[in-house]
Amino acid sequence: MIFLWGEKMERGRVVKEVYDLLENKCGVNVVGLGVYREDKREVQYKHLIEDGKWNEALTVELDKEKSVSWWCLKNKKDIIINDIETWMKKYSFNRIITEEKMGSGYFTDIEVDGKVIGFLTIQSKRKDAFTDENMEMLYFAKRVLKLFFVEKTERKLLIENYHNVKALWKMARDFNDSKSIEEIGYNFVKNLKNFQKYKGSLIMGIIWKEGKITEYRYLEENNYLPVKRKISLDSKIKYISDVESYSKDDEDLIMYLVENKEHIGYLIFGDEKKDYSLDSKKFNFISTAREMLVSALVKLKNNKELSKEIAKREAAQDELSAINKKLNIVREIGETVISRKTVGEMLIEIHRILEEELRSYNIGIGINENQKVIRYHTYGKKEALEEENFLLDDHESKEAKCIKENKEFVVRKETFSELHIPLKFGENTVGCFSCRAFGKEFFSEYELEILYEIIPTLSIAVNNSQEHKKLQSANEILKTLSVTDHLTGLYNRRYFYEKFHADWRKARDNKERLYIILVDFDNFKQVNDNFGHHSGDRALIEASKIFSSELKEGYVGRYGGDEFVGGVRSKDEKKVIGIGENIRKKIEQLKIPINKNGEQLTVSVGIFGVVPEGDLDLRRYFVKVDKALYTAKRNGRNMITIHRTE
Repeated sequence: MIFLWGEKMERGRVVKEVYDLLENKCGVNVVGLGVYREDKREVQYKHLIEDGKWNEALTVELDKEKSVSWWCLKNKKDIIINDIETWMKKYSFNRIITEEKMGSGYFTDIEVDGKVIGFLTIQSKRKDAFTDENMEMLYFAKRVLKLFFVEKTERKLLIENYHNVKALWKMARDFNDSKSIEEIGYNFVKNLKNFQKYKGSLIMGIIWKEGKITEYRYLEENNYLPVKRKISLDSKIKYISDVESYSKDDEDLIMYLVENKEHIGYLIFGDEKKDYSLDSKKFNFISTAREMLVSALVKLKNNKELSKEIAKREAAQDELSAINKKLNIVREIGETVISRKTVGEMLIEIHRILEEELRSYNIGIGINENQKVIRYHTYGKKEALEEENFLLDDHESKEAKCIKENKEFVVRKETFSELHIPLKFGENTVGCFSCRAFGKEFFSEYELEILYEIIPTLSIAVNNSQEHKKLQSANEILKTLSVTDHLTGLYNRRYFYEKFHADWRKARDNKERLYIILVDFDNFKQVNDNFGHHSGDRALIEASKIFSSELKEGYVGRYGGDEFVGGVRSKDEKKVIGIGENIRKKIEQLKIPINKNGEQLTVSVGIFGVVPEGDLDLRRYFVKVDKALYTAKRNGRNMITIHRTE
């Protein structure tokens, strides 16, 4: 096998093509192409270096010098070096290729028919220059450079090969700039037309996992603008073959798109002459173009999957931000109404916060004072107005009904919606909170969550404003409600986070291990479904007593629904596991039925411990304990799992 340089201009142009393509992408400052002379065990290189200068021809004797060419030949694989200077020192190499500002490099052998016939060397002045995106272009360079290692000596063939390479480079650039499947197909057929004088139609079919095919039709009469349609896989089953890379039927030439031995699509070539006799040169060109097409499609697919993953993460982040915003609104309103002594002041501040964070509402509070109602309201103003006093039994307003019947009322009209919620303090209905939103749309779920969550705090604040003599006691109750779950009396999630933050700092300062214990009931939904929510509530209350008892050296909160979380500092892991095991056993011993078949309520427990360092990344550590919990779930429930890696 003889390598034909051709004239210096031709040799220089092919290396220059590689140099120009990669220079801006990854800071390339050296491109070299070498031929391997097996009989002499040597490689003859020609290099283009920075500023368009050519190095003198370089000969590397493989048996005398420990070079990168020798390494490639020995290991039969590509070499990517992110820091050339460090790599050379580590492996005691005589030389790399050139001494030009060494940073990172890509070195590979070129094989034809299973024989190494040449080497490609690409060097960048930057370290870590060869990213996954740039590697697509490097692998392509390696493929097309094979066309210069030819058996015939005619100058015509070399020039023809050069033009093919140039056409493939152009196609590669077009693929690299394509942002959609339609664009990739258009650039494929456009380049066939320009460089191979193709005049027929092209159909590109892309197979999706759900058994569907999207076909893109490119017709010459439409200037090859794509027409897209979706069809079933069954209708094109003849185009999916496990044997051939191409075939012919009565009408079409078919070439299959295969990636990792899996069919991802097909190409159907058609023209009026039905003449599909491809000579070897044209077939080799189209085959190489097809490989590039597959690479471009796979790359686009991977980018789309990455975009979906990023979108999913952003959606999760948005959801977390919405939760944090909701908690902040509720907290701000809670803190505000605590510090205000009159209902009018409360109403002004609630209106201000809701208008700043959500939208403008008309809000009001009706006070139940010895069967007489005093109604305050805002009409989009920065003041609270005392409206009217009326006897509760003699009035038919929604506020009056809300207080008398101790239940909420919803009003939906074409131009507005209203919500009236009773304010309860202990056994008494102390008033009613009213909110009117304008527009055709009803309150969103997010708005309703906020409005309902401010009610317990607002109820106490309203009662406090009316009961000055019990103000100190009422403030203590308000503080308790702001940090505890109303059903179980345990800490709520927000206050648990505050406790955990404080404990994190203590454990970090004392170099103690801090444990998170996450408890989730198994099949708790069946209790509510089979025996009613009242039974489910009783079960949660009884279980909460066990959690408080077992975690008396730490703290525990209701994480949400039927999920509870505890925190404890300890140097004894066995002791912490014992706490989790006691909780599991005692819940089981309650013998609370979940259905009429005699199955009983159990819990799964996940534990994660860490010696804190730096600031707390709360989400990171709750992911760890979540994994432990769901491992227990997957392994059969009613058990404990501890996650030990940090």
